[in-house]
Amino acid sequence: MIIAEESARSAPVTKVFKRTNIILDKGKYRLAKLKGKGNIKEFLLISNSPNYKISIIINNTVIFDDRFDNLRKLSLYLGLLDVITNRNEFIFHLSNLEFNNNFEIILELEEKITFKTIYLIYNIHN
Repeated sequence: MIIAEESARSAPVTKVFKRTNIILDKGKYRLAKLKGKGNIKEFLLISNSPNYKISIIINNTVIFDDRFDNLRKLSLYLGLLDVITNRNEFIFHLSNLEFNNNFEIILELEEKITFKTIYLIYNIHN
């Protein structure tokens, strides 16, 4: 019977969200709010400043909720997270996160920031 349940599920659909050269003022922004079952293949932020906090919420559980600099230190020990400073670019990257109910990305900016790239690739079951 479990095999029948598995085969009855809908096939995942891959979706891509990409924006370039987005300027955001100081404040709080919800970049993604996905409902249902799926997985985040890749999420990438490239900005001109590290002065922001990012929250990643999976299935109503806060996975990350910290400033760029603190996450950069943590990324040395976590394979799913890359947080890098490269000259004047501040890069936040995560990959391969599964969710069963919901997924959210929230940014809280301490100043006006230009995001050279905001890129999200995910699969979602319809």
